[in-house]
Amino acid sequence: MTGSGPRGERSAPWLGFAAVLTVRLAVFPFARNFYGDPMMRLKALTAWMAHPFFLKSFIGARQFGPLHIYLLALGQWMHADLDAGPRFISLIFGSLSAFPLYRLAERRFGRTAALLSTLGLAVYPLHIQASTTAASEAVFLWFLLWALAMLDEAPKRGRALLVAGLAMAGACAVRYDGWIYAPLSWIWLVEPLREKRIPRAAALGYAAASLAVPIFLCVGSWIDLRDPFYTLRYIQLSHFQSAAQAAAAMGRWPYAVYCLLFWPANLAWELTPPVALGVALGAAACLRNRRGRDLLLLAGLPAAVFSLEGALLLRFHPLARFTIPTGVLLLPYAGEGLLRAFRSVQQRFKPVAVAAAVLSGVGLPSYFAWRTLGQADWLANTLRPISPVSNLPPDLSAAAQWLKANGAARKVEIETNWLYEELPIEFYGSGTAAMVFTPLDGQAPKGFEPPDLVVLPNDSDVLRSGEAHLDGELLEHRGQRFSLLAHLGKVTVFERLQ
Repeated sequence: MTGSGPRGERSAPWLGFAAVLTVRLAVFPFARNFYGDPMMRLKALTAWMAHPFFLKSFIGARQFGPLHIYLLALGQWMHADLDAGPRFISLIFGSLSAFPLYRLAERRFGRTAALLSTLGLAVYPLHIQASTTAASEAVFLWFLLWALAMLDEAPKRGRALLVAGLAMAGACAVRYDGWIYAPLSWIWLVEPLREKRIPRAAALGYAAASLAVPIFLCVGSWIDLRDPFYTLRYIQLSHFQSAAQAAAAMGRWPYAVYCLLFWPANLAWELTPPVALGVALGAAACLRNRRGRDLLLLAGLPAAVFSLEGALLLRFHPLARFTIPTGVLLLPYAGEGLLRAFRSVQQRFKPVAVAAAVLSGVGLPSYFAWRTLGQADWLANTLRPISPVSNLPPDLSAAAQWLKANGAARKVEIETNWLYEELPIEFYGSGTAAMVFTPLDGQAPKGFEPPDLVVLPNDSDVLRSGEAHLDGELLEHRGQRFSLLAHLGKVTVFERLQ
């Protein structure tokens, strides 16, 4: 137990929060924005901050929730560094998520199980990663978890449904994933309504609040773009293109199997084996006892739909970070499952079992971090998406450093590839360049052509499509000739011939 009486009840969630915060503070100085999502959010942020206006559609916010853009701007205002400020917002929301998670687990399984579940969040590698980058998952989950925690309390507290509605609206305004979880959360209202423990008007008010942001953004898209579902179609098209490319590379049926196994296989490692075992045992017990199944539905149904969409329709391409909401929503079951496992172990083996669980729960994320920092072999590249420390591969880091040192007052074009590796090179390397352009920017700015330098990450799209031609150390691109200037691992830099 974590203590007895009111003092123990008050201290347990704070112990969990302290663990969550401590881990993320330790990782924060070493983390870097790497993958396309946080980098594109920062591009949208800088464009919006240059000419701020009220966001109500794809225009300005692009495919990202407008509330997250505002929060990133707040982080930029709090800390002038475009890298650290927005990451600080994720750190705050990610750490504070310990409190609603604890409440969800405590209501279902008690205080000790809740503390164990919160400790599981503390060492969850992907949540650590999301809490130390400019990605949106940590912020989104804070809103979502508080909405669910307040729904739990709605039958006892009259204003809880109002708070839940506001929190769910916030989740929908941060990520479009919220549009899926909002209507699914209505299952929390079914039993209280049947037993007349909440007024119908209050339940309708929650449903209206949870749909307010999706309706508002659809109306905004219709006003701006004459298509209420423009952003959703844009996201779906992006997934379709990624899924088609992956299926072509892997084969149609191997890709289908990949999609179906992605969520369970990733979660088994992401959550760490002891936490994953706890989730499995806790969830199984709830299914047998027919209680506490609401979070299972909320966690499992979107994952199942996404998996089938990818496997059967090629309309979704799974990435490791997409499993974070599922993993966090399953964490409340971990504490109960671990307690059940502990009670089943013989007394003389219990110290060994506890030591093994702690060592593997802490050791595996630590290994992921150690094995990916400064490494670029196949294992490091495989583990990097689930590492607690988001970090740049050495080649991209070297390219960014080279560009920062040698790109002063020069026009630089950084080509894209299917991993969007131009984004971290541009973000961390373009400080002194006169003008930097990437294909994701759309049209090159006036006066840019022709570029002085062309940076080619590995497997660049312009080479694969034939738009540019490489002949030894000479590059022909859009009628210009460039010679090799620097070879930085898998990244090459070419200089325009005068």
